[in-house]
Amino acid sequence: MIFDAASAVAVNVSGLPARPGDDAVTVCDESYLRPPIWSSVDLRTGDATEVHRGEAPGFDPDTYRMERRTFPAPDGTPVPAVLLRHRDTPLDGSAPALIYAYGAYEAVDEPEWDAGVPSVLDRGVVWVHALIRGGGEGGRRWWLDGSMRTKQHTFDDLAAVADGLARDGLVDGDRIATRGLSAGGLLQGAVFSQRPERWRAVIAEVPFVDVVTTMFDASIPLTVTEWEEWGDPRIREQFDWLLAYSPYDNLPAPGTRPDLLVTGAVHDPRVMVREPAKWVAALRHSDPEWSPRLVFRCETAAGAHVGPSGRIGHLDYEAEIYAWILDRLGVTA
Repeated sequence: MIFDAASAVAVNVSGLPARPGDDAVTVCDESYLRPPIWSSVDLRTGDATEVHRGEAPGFDPDTYRMERRTFPAPDGTPVPAVLLRHRDTPLDGSAPALIYAYGAYEAVDEPEWDAGVPSVLDRGVVWVHALIRGGGEGGRRWWLDGSMRTKQHTFDDLAAVADGLARDGLVDGDRIATRGLSAGGLLQGAVFSQRPERWRAVIAEVPFVDVVTTMFDASIPLTVTEWEEWGDPRIREQFDWLLAYSPYDNLPAPGTRPDLLVTGAVHDPRVMVREPAKWVAALRHSDPEWSPRLVFRCETAAGAHVGPSGRIGHLDYEAEIYAWILDRLGVTA
């Protein structure tokens, strides 16, 4: 990721590695508001020749604005976030917001093009990418400060971004939604339990929410290798870390819960479908009156961790998710 502080533009530049004897390499650059462009770069001269451009019919990047801000976490750590909006959407506290975050495995969430985001921006929503601890955007330290015993920092950081957006009068504090997938789904489950009053809606996609049970089951392919990310519950101290934030084991009080959309997939090999299903059942049982505000979308056909397979199938899926978000945020136009 390249971030130009002067222009507040984040750009993702990636390339295919050259092999011995190659005289050119293919490079792709894109951003939140720039469809991908692939170029062949001559390794001798540095000259670039465009070979392919991602299609975005009718898209005009000058219609949108992007900026980077930081918000203080409870321990004082500045948490960066990238804000996208339509040029006609003011940052004066009147617009709803959708926050996306991940925050795990030292993964760097690159500023990638998402064809669905402009349609949300066109409807007056401020889209926010929170670069929280647990990810790799701030280097190794950023990951270490959001994993194992310090995993709570990840959840605090997301809430801090939402609180800062509302406190600074940038967005409507009563209309903030948050979305995340997999480990980002765990993040959503945790902030749903810990700060239910903060959110208008929460979207937890294939969420890793039955943390203690899964980390005890060494027969699951990913469990043993992930003890270094979350902790090994066979060790008492680490069991206590996990139990403290596991969404399934820490349900929010009845009567305090925002609207919730949960997804799962029968053929998901990373987060077994029983995790979101078990969490949904527990939530519904513990608050029957709120239960109709919980939607469980389970993928039973082809597709797994990131939704249905196939380009059209996945676009349909994203349309469903965004339609639900817009409805919950009260966006009618």
